[in-house]
Amino acid sequence: MHILILMLLFLSGQDPAPVAPFPFMDVPADLTLPDGNDAWVVEVMTRGGFDGKGLGDYRVTSAGKLNRDYRGRLDEIIVKNESLQIFAEFIPPATKVEWGKYGFGTCMDCVATFLRLKTRDKDGKVRTWIAYWDATTQRRVPSEVTRLYDAVIALAQSL
Repeated sequence: MHILILMLLFLSGQDPAPVAPFPFMDVPADLTLPDGNDAWVVEVMTRGGFDGKGLGDYRVTSAGKLNRDYRGRLDEIIVKNESLQIFAEFIPPATKVEWGKYGFGTCMDCVATFLRLKTRDKDGKVRTWIAYWDATTQRRVPSEVTRLYDAVIALAQSL
């Protein structure tokens, strides 16, 4: 049955939603894209740290929305197009490198980061990339991926 579902997803131009690792098991499997082609959504989620609450969760879309959940305070903010330009610059290179499961070290107080990018190209093909790491494994993450993470955090902190 699972093979049939994967085959149908492949033939339909969709990729199966990657599974989030522990401690991100609460993350919904699917990430909703804005309507239309050439759409994207970037999601950063954090867990752990000294108090176990992470540094917040953020989602930015090509439709100009930033959703942030910082310690239970939920916001949806409309983002100006000029603030989204950095993503037009950073997303294409990030899709050309290998994303992966960089793992978590043995640090019990480190913040764990989960980054997910989902795109729909001009032909309607949907792709999803995930990466996760903590402070002890971040150096393994390609700079193209960490630049995307930095862009989300910078945008969230600027608003």
